[in-house]
Amino acid sequence: MPGLSTQTETLPCVRNPCPYCTWTNFTVSGCSSTCNTGFRLRSRQCLTGSGQLCGTCDGSDVISEVCTDLPACPGV
Repeated sequence: MPGLSTQTETLPCVRNPCPYCTWTNFTVSGCSSTCNTGFRLRSRQCLTGSGQLCGTCDGSDVISEVCTDLPACPGV
């Protein structure tokens, strides 16, 4: 998908101990199509317990998936 990018930034820990970081729940975008096959994005953020961005979570912050629950396009 054009214009899509994932970036990771690692920041030094200025507190001792370092804050515990965890993923937020996924936010799911709408499907790129209304019929046949399309794609949607699931995105999330890695945050500290106080809601600040953190760069130490394992895994991807953006996942692309196929929309499988679409009706057939008319005339196809």
